[in-house]
Amino acid sequence: QLPERRVRHGRIVDGEGRAVDDVLLTIFRGPASYTGEDVIEISAHGGILVTRRIYELLLSNGARAAEPGEFTRRAFLNGKMDLTQAEAVMDLIHAQSELSLRAASQQLEGALGRAADSIREDLLQLLLRQPCQGLAVAGQNGLEGLDVRQLRPLRHDRGDALQAVGA
Repeated sequence: QLPERRVRHGRIVDGEGRAVDDVLLTIFRGPASYTGEDVIEISAHGGILVTRRIYELLLSNGARAAEPGEFTRRAFLNGKMDLTQAEAVMDLIHAQSELSLRAASQQLEGALGRAADSIREDLLQLLLRQPCQGLAVAGQNGLEGLDVRQLRPLRHDRGDALQAVGA
């Protein structure tokens, strides 16, 4: 068993024992990996032919190619990132300017998700402070006593937070 998060030098050989390339192998075990699952990274010298041979050997031995976005989808499904961070990965890949790159980076770091969570928490706290009259009465939504003036400071404070992350 190879230790995780340690780079190991090795050689990939074909079915007849011929060397294809010297490689570096790194193991990332879940849940402490990007996806939250066990992952192995192979670093090869590159080049079209070497890469193709390694790829074909991996496929012929039971591996399969990841679908576009699969690692990020798995990270999201395993709770390693929220939806705004998962979307930020795509924004980061397709960034065309320094500004869009910076915004995507901040979003990937969780700035937008934290701001949204903070707004959600403020709204929940506001609702919890309101009288619960009418919540159990059919046809009423329980918000009759809500003082919307209490929302204005929240909107102002959170607007600043959202503007800071480029939302």
